[in-house]
Amino acid sequence: MEPNELLEQIRHQLHIPQAEDATAHAAPSPRTSRETWHDLRKAIRDLEQSAAGVGVLPTNYPMHLRPVMRAIHALLPWYTRPLQQHAANTVAVARALEAVLESVESRSTETPRSGADSPR
Repeated sequence: MEPNELLEQIRHQLHIPQAEDATAHAAPSPRTSRETWHDLRKAIRDLEQSAAGVGVLPTNYPMHLRPVMRAIHALLPWYTRPLQQHAANTVAVARALEAVLESVESRSTETPRSGADSPR
């Protein structure tokens, strides 16, 4: 048995698409603008929620560990403050990008009225 035949047989057994297989080159289904915006807003909400948790003491620690965690939290502001600032800046940038993309989308959906108004 040739090495290529063996490799082809292994791929067939494992259901790995071949290069000439039509399903290997299938394009992803087109997404609507509404789905894309929904995903973007969900990602920004998730980012905002995770950024809000940076530097916050968890509430579910056992009672005997809470003083230890408070002491660690009090000793590490030099570490947690930059992380909190970075998280806040990341969310701000994501919100700004969302606003720019919304502006671009609204401009692209507007129909040009006349050739005189269009910028060159």
